[in-house]
Amino acid sequence: MGDPVLFRCPSASVYATEGCRAGDYVYNVSFSGTGLPLGDLRFGVDNRSGSALVTAEGGGFSLVGAAGALLAQSTFGPTLWMNDSWTTYGTGASSSTMLLPTDLLFIDVGTHDPAGLGYTCQLTAPGGVIGRLALP
Repeated sequence: MGDPVLFRCPSASVYATEGCRAGDYVYNVSFSGTGLPLGDLRFGVDNRSGSALVTAEGGGFSLVGAAGALLAQSTFGPTLWMNDSWTTYGTGASSSTMLLPTDLLFIDVGTHDPAGLGYTCQLTAPGGVIGRLALP
């Protein structure tokens, strides 16, 4: 996973179509490798103490392709941890669609600015944790 970039989701955005909710804080994470099917990927955000991040206003994970199309999305909810596969796949995408280095992960962490709070993103696949990334 590449260097995360924190931004505010644009005011007209809708989670189900743009991958983030209007006004929420979102991390944009790139990928340096490929070769994993989307159905094998699970993401989670840990707080500073190492527990799954829980937000009062909710959040979620979205994978977006190079052209900006939604590839896959988790349920929007209070706990930022995927125990199961993606809830929704975009048009033309499925659990067997391969992750590409041009794809982006959007991590919607809600309405509170997370900068400097010590959050960590974790990527797991069959066999265990395959990546951890500090979120600035």
